[in-house]
Amino acid sequence: MIDYMRAFKHYKYRKKRRFGNLLHTGTICAALIVSLGLLGATYASWNQSFNLFGSISTGEVSIIITNVALESSDSYESLSFDTNRAGNVVDEVNMRVVSRANPFNSILVFTVENNGTVPVICEGIDSSVPDSLGVELVAAPDRIEPGQSAPVKVKITKGYVENFEFSTFLRFVQAV
Repeated sequence: MIDYMRAFKHYKYRKKRRFGNLLHTGTICAALIVSLGLLGATYASWNQSFNLFGSISTGEVSIIITNVALESSDSYESLSFDTNRAGNVVDEVNMRVVSRANPFNSILVFTVENNGTVPVICEGIDSSVPDSLGVELVAAPDRIEPGQSAPVKVKITKGYVENFEFSTFLRFVQAV
């Protein structure tokens, strides 16, 4: 029986020793290195890209010219002034002047209506007119709110010429 007890004690001691080896510092460090290695590998392989698409709309700028009037001009021998319309929108202004004034000056008043959803301002006039023609913005409101109409005055200056035609554009931008 003593041999049995000794063998049991030896087995018991051996089993504790084996169990103690699993909690040894080297074993814990090795397990930690392996787990951190796996964590790093999985983090490195996790590649997810995000595509963000967006559209921002602050409103719509829509200006129409509802009327054009000749406010003043230099002396002239004959003058004809008419507008071509498409509904209530002015498409084209035709002015034929015979004058001895050099240069000839006239001021046109454009009635513009803001049909957009944001307030606008008149930034100026298209600069692609010929050098011999002077077109300048005389007066414009600080701001035209949606649904409102306002007058914009433009001065046209031209020296002596026969059969001269030109076109230009008023530039409107969103008011900030």
